Amino acid sequence: MDSGVNINRLKQDVSSINSRIKDELYYQEDVYNILEVNKKRYFIANIQIKTNKFHNCYIPFDKFKTDKEFHPYDAKFKELKWIKCNFNGTAKCEISVNIKGKEDSYYLSSGYYWDYDTEFEPKILHKKGEFKTRSHIEERLVDLFVDEISNITQQLQSSLKIIQQKEREYSKTAYSPFTSQENIELVTKNITAQVEEVEVYIKDIISSTAILKKARQILEQPIKLYPLLQNGLYGYIDEYGKMIINPQFDDAYQFKSGMAIVEIDSKYGFIDEYGKMIFKSLFNYIGNFINGLAKVKKDGKYGFINDKFETVLEPQFDRIGDFKDGFAEVKLDGKKGFINDEFETVLEPQFDSIGIFKDGFAEIELDNKYGVINNKFEIIIKPEYDEIYEYKDGLARVEKDSRYSLIDKKGEIVFKSSFSYIDNFINGLAKVKKDGKYGFINDKFETVLEPQFDRIGDFKDGFAEVKLDGKKGFINDEFETVLEPQFDSIGIFKDGFAEIELNDKYGLIDENREIILEPIYDYVKTFPDKIAIIEQNNKSGLLDSKGNIILKPIYDCIYDFQAGIAIIRQNNQKGLIDKNGRILLRPYYEDIYDFQGGIARVKLNGRYGFINKNGKLVLEPRFDYVGEFCKGLAPAKIDSKFVIINEQFDIVFGPEDNYYVNFDRIDDFKNGFAEVELNNKKGLIDTNGNIVIKPQFDYIQDFEDGFAEVELNNKRGLIDKNGNIVIKPQFDYIQDFEDGFAEVELNNKRGLIDKNGNIIIKPQFNFIYKFENGFAHVILDGKFGLINKNGDLVLKPELNSISIYDNFLIAKVDDENEVYISFDKLKENNAK
Repeated sequence: MDSGVNINRLKQDVSSINSRIKDELYYQEDVYNILEVNKKRYFIANIQIKTNKFHNCYIPFDKFKTDKEFHPYDAKFKELKWIKCNFNGTAKCEISVNIKGKEDSYYLSSGYYWDYDTEFEPKILHKKGEFKTRSHIEERLVDLFVDEISNITQQLQSSLKIIQQKEREYSKTAYSPFTSQENIELVTKNITAQVEEVEVYIKDIISSTAILKKARQILEQPIKLYPLLQNGLYGYIDEYGKMIINPQFDDAYQFKSGMAIVEIDSKYGFIDEYGKMIFKSLFNYIGNFINGLAKVKKDGKYGFINDKFETVLEPQFDRIGDFKDGFAEVKLDGKKGFINDEFETVLEPQFDSIGIFKDGFAEIELDNKYGVINNKFEIIIKPEYDEIYEYKDGLARVEKDSRYSLIDKKGEIVFKSSFSYIDNFINGLAKVKKDGKYGFINDKFETVLEPQFDRIGDFKDGFAEVKLDGKKGFINDEFETVLEPQFDSIGIFKDGFAEIELNDKYGLIDENREIILEPIYDYVKTFPDKIAIIEQNNKSGLLDSKGNIILKPIYDCIYDFQAGIAIIRQNNQKGLIDKNGRILLRPYYEDIYDFQGGIARVKLNGRYGFINKNGKLVLEPRFDYVGEFCKGLAPAKIDSKFVIINEQFDIVFGPEDNYYVNFDRIDDFKNGFAEVELNNKKGLIDTNGNIVIKPQFDYIQDFEDGFAEVELNNKRGLIDKNGNIVIKPQFDYIQDFEDGFAEVELNNKRGLIDKNGNIIIKPQFNFIYKFENGFAHVILDGKFGLINKNGDLVLKPELNSISIYDNFLIAKVDDENEVYISFDKLKENNAK
């Protein structure tokens, strides 16, 4: 049966499209990191020879897997005769170096000076049969394949319908007396074979459609290309280090939105991800696109292009700012103006400066005179004032000829005054100045206080401080003088009082600005309990909030109140009083310390004991010394021996203990440890008196992050909380740990240590950066190098710069060359 369908043609079409898709979307051979220069291909070999000197060599690709000796090339493609290479018929190149031959060709002829130094194995970036990466897939071909697949799919589906229709037609006529069973079976078999064959082709097309879908997904991913400098020109590499766009640009920038800015012969343009120049301009500068616009520069003037590379504003301005709210500031011949996003000049460049817009207005300046424009770029106030201030509550202050006025948002003067100064309105009032004196006007511009004071403060709680003839007082918000200016100073109100001073004597006023204590005292200090300590003729007393004397000045000193109790001193003896002046403990002890947990240390005849808040003795003075309690323990000294006591004053560590050491000093406990001193050396003990760190250091810092810094002979080290010396004192400085490492310094050189006390990097660098992807920059004498977390010097500090990316870095070798180095290669070299 003839179905009328050309099965062979369908087979050819399907086979052809499938073959072409695989050829275009899968690598047909191993792909190496190749640089193409003048139609010749080279491997880029970044090698380190025995001198640890970094070399960038170019090995001809046509020497790959040959067995003949050859010389590589340098960055200028000059033959390096002091380096010999040979693949020996393999994929690995042996490299021999003659260091002396580099400097003197005489040594090249002698085999004695040639050493096998290293080897180079070209890295396979992509293996044969792998799906191509983003940078190697042409979007145009994928689109063509998609259209072709669509047409073939329609043909196959149409052909299948035709065959199936022929099958139905034949079935109606096949069963007749004139048709043999053998013919029926033959035709049926033929029809079935055609259907099955077309269905196989459809499956093949579906498989190819899936491949194209994958390619489309890859194409939708942003391409990652990075500029790389070679022989003074920039090209672009991918993340594997393959040169995708050959070096040809004087300058090159990162790709953004599928485009990159490049420079050739001082002219800027854009290239696409395939290196095609999609916009070649005559501009000397092109900025990045922001909201579809990019600044351009030509002959020293700036303009704009859009994302279709159309010049929407011819370069004409000396400077153009960024657009904000549809407008951009421009500068021409030293004058400033504005354009809108239609590139129309909305304010001719005419002003020396234009301020920032605030609440719809901006200050303008011309010839040291000031005015205002609104956000419609209308000149509200011509530049005629000596000073102009921001609008506040609809008004702006202006100054002209040493006189202040107020203008509204229309630029009209609403208040022209004879004042030499007008302040901002606060709560309906503004300070004014005239003939050197200050007063107030209200928001109706009425003078409510004639200028009469030398200074007026802001109103607070209904009062404002004033100054006249060097003396201070107060007025109220009715502008009445409630405290005549008579004092040299008035302090800040605290606890309902403020100090007043006159002729070096002190008194107090209350919140109503009434004098409750005339300034007759040498010292006054207030407290929250509405009491104050006063001092007169070197004697201290107390008064209450009304100025009444609670306790006449009879003591040599009354110390600050704490929880209603104050220590007093009389004839070098100390006692206690309460806030009512009642004596809790008459002056008796040589010293009384602050209360802690309801008790306070006291000292009598060189011995220490304890009292409670009622002044009652709870422990007779019997210790030579007692420190402060911390978590129930305190250091003490008895019979010239240091011990540890608890809050019941029992000795928990002393001479009776087998491990007792009579230290010269025990400090207070902190974080479970107490510093001890013996023979001028410091150590640590725990709360049981066990020696954690033997006294051996000159200084011990507090623990932080599990470590404490110690110092010996001006060198620093580290100890841990188990008493282990993690780092012996040897450094001038140790920084805090970060990411498991701490920077150390010795003789102005820096290195690294870890938390196990290992010196990862000996101090040798001027600077060490933080680790990124397992590596860190180092700087020595202005040159960059690289270290890993094992402390290996991966790259010697001889590079101009290093930029670290996700899986690789780009290092600048000299002014004309950069090299790509993968982290995998660095780790591989480290392993070797």
